[in-house]
Amino acid sequence: DALLGRALLLRGQATENPADMEAGINVFLEILKLYPNMPVAHKVYGDALLEIGLSEDALREYQKYLDLVPPYWQWTPKELATKTEYEKTRYRQFYKDNPGFDEIFEKIKNAGE
Repeated sequence: DALLGRALLLRGQATENPADMEAGINVFLEILKLYPNMPVAHKVYGDALLEIGLSEDALREYQKYLDLVPPYWQWTPKELATKTEYEKTRYRQFYKDNPGFDEIFEKIKNAGE
């Protein structure tokens, strides 16, 4: 989506100009009004909030992200073994499409410190 791309660009530019971070935050708020169920928007917004020191707000966005993505990350290897082939395929596809997914847990840990 073009709005998400714009927000990411502004977030990236914020390293050079902090005023761009505020503009990026405003774009994220606009995106989340339009697409409240877009998991990646909550994750990237949480990243932006964490970068500017709003840890509690970042944690809230990370939790929304986890609430919106499929619960594959909650499956233990033992549970995965009991799933249908279709579910196992969806699980593998999720991790293929989101190779850095588990990094969210490190971000949550860092935001909570």
